[in-house]
Amino acid sequence: MGRKEKEHRAWCIANGIEPVEEKKSNKRKERDEAHEQRAAEVECEARRREAAQSWGGAGGDAAEGRGDEGHGDGPQQQAEAWGGGGGGGGSNEQVEDPARAAAAAAADYGVAPSRAPPRPTEAGHDLPTLTIALPGSIVENTQSFELATALAGQIARAAAVFRVDEIVVFEEETMSGSSKWRSTIGGGASAGGGGDGPTVFLARVLQYLEMPQYLRKALIPMHRDLRLAGLLPPTDMPHHPRRHEWSVYREGVTVGDGASSRGEGTPVDVGLDAPVSIAQELPKGMRVTVRMGPEPRVSGGDRGGRGYGGGYNYSGTHGKWDVKGIKAAVAPTEPRAVEGAYNGYTVRCASGLSGVFSGCPWEGGYDLCLGTSEHGVPLSSDAVKPDHKHLMVVLGGLYGLEASAKSDPQLQGVDVATLFDAYINTCPEQGSRTIRTEEALLITLSAMQPFMPAYA
Repeated sequence: MGRKEKEHRAWCIANGIEPVEEKKSNKRKERDEAHEQRAAEVECEARRREAAQSWGGAGGDAAEGRGDEGHGDGPQQQAEAWGGGGGGGGSNEQVEDPARAAAAAAADYGVAPSRAPPRPTEAGHDLPTLTIALPGSIVENTQSFELATALAGQIARAAAVFRVDEIVVFEEETMSGSSKWRSTIGGGASAGGGGDGPTVFLARVLQYLEMPQYLRKALIPMHRDLRLAGLLPPTDMPHHPRRHEWSVYREGVTVGDGASSRGEGTPVDVGLDAPVSIAQELPKGMRVTVRMGPEPRVSGGDRGGRGYGGGYNYSGTHGKWDVKGIKAAVAPTEPRAVEGAYNGYTVRCASGLSGVFSGCPWEGGYDLCLGTSEHGVPLSSDAVKPDHKHLMVVLGGLYGLEASAKSDPQLQGVDVATLFDAYINTCPEQGSRTIRTEEALLITLSAMQPFMPAYA
């Protein structure tokens, strides 16, 4: 497996996505099959020896359990990694395997998983949240890869404007399956197109646009899906400060392993001229939120006027921030809890519409789930209870949520309206036969603003 394939596989594992292998040549396929067969024979022989040494039943069970744990891509683990639950009856070790695999992938390849929600003792753990869920199949309705990338940019911009905390992209089988995406829009693997399918493509571009520009090179591996993402309009969220702008909180990436030899803490690149140090000892390549503190003085030039921000004078001479001292890595929700500042969204993938509800990262799950459809009831204050904590709004694809439910094997025969606390229509008496998902997202979030709790 080459370096790019390893980085791609690590990104998929770190974000809970099942890696999709590209087509191999016949010679390579034969070589890989022979290698797998030899590895299986060696493993089988090792199990036989271990079982013989620990004769008595218990030893055999333990050996068999260790052998299963080594296969991180089993069906059960794949289902759990997608957030779909994967059924009951698994042991605690089986449930924790995907998390260990994600951590190992991030450590080995410098890929940062989505930021974890705050613990109950951290600032911002009790703030209300907003989640949107939509199918990845919406990009199949575009006519080119350029338009598919632009569509992902529209969704990211809408999420930033309305301060969305989480975006869930779920699988949906369409009439064309994934063949249209892989053969035409994505361009296919041989043409450098999106061989992973529309769901992974959309999630990857959304994650790219949420990331501050100065972190992308360190945290996001190069991939063909992102070849046009740099041309999209920036989301310009508060945690995307310019180099000359001081911010009390900045996103950063650790550039060293643990504390330095001089005892200055772990170095973190936060987009300034020099890294800052944090007290915590963290591995290299990890994304962190750093509390920078109040605005310091500037060295190496005139500060200049306020319109240019600290560090620049009217002639454009660049000064450097005096950022000496140990900073602190904090929960990603602290900027909102303390400053009332939006700090971006996380991206999660689900195996289907049913998987949207089972993978909530916040304690207690979603306490208010709204489905949107032209067959729903008009939006009113009765549909949105004012004391909700974690709100999720689910939008359908080209054929609506009804088609999303029909394509989900776990929802066969289920009335889709019964899955939600309210099934609403945010644009009654529409003038067009259809409303595109990216349009419905803007309409729905705009209509819901009067019913939303205070942000901070």
